[in-house]
Amino acid sequence: LAVYSIIVYIFATMLIEIVFSVRTTSMELKWSNILEGYYRKYPNEHNAYIGELLPSRLYNQLDLTEALLQIVIGLFFYLFLLSLVMLLCTLYHNRFLGILIDCAVVAIGTGLCSVHSDYMWFFPMANSITWLHYTDYYKTQIFDMRGSLVYFLITIITLTIWSYSMIKTYSYEFIQEV
Repeated sequence: LAVYSIIVYIFATMLIEIVFSVRTTSMELKWSNILEGYYRKYPNEHNAYIGELLPSRLYNQLDLTEALLQIVIGLFFYLFLLSLVMLLCTLYHNRFLGILIDCAVVAIGTGLCSVHSDYMWFFPMANSITWLHYTDYYKTQIFDMRGSLVYFLITIITLTIWSYSMIKTYSYEFIQEV
C-alpha cells in the first residue's frame, strides 16, 4: 500500500505541475533558456530566491531527463524508507515512536544538508537530493549516485527483512476495529 501511495503522490504532483504550467510554457525535454541565462542577465540577483528554487548544481551537471529520473527515484526511496520505519514501529505496537523517529530523521537530515556537513550522507535526505551529489561546475561528484542507491537498497532490504521477521511473531490482539 505504501508503494502505491508513494507512486500516486509523485505522479499526481508531477501531473498537477504540468497542468498548471501548460498554458504559460512550452514543453521541451531540456532546461529552460531563461533558467540557464538568469544569472548572466541578472548578475546582481545571484542570491535571489528564484535562484534557490533550482540550484545550478542540478542544471549545470545533468540534462533534464536524467535529473528528473534521479529525483523521482530518490524521492521514492526516501518516502519508502520512512514508511518502512513506520511499519516496523507499528509492528512493535508503538506508532508514536515511528512518527518520532521519522521526524528526527527528517529534521536531522535537513539540518545536516543545510550546513553541508560530511555526516549528511548517513541520512536518507542527502542521499535523495540529486543536486547535493555534485559541485557547481565541472561535473564533479561530491558523493557518487551509485553510493546513494546502495545506501537505500541496503537500508530498505534490512528494514524489510526485519519487518518480515516481526510479522511472523506479530500478535493481532491489539488491532482495534474502526
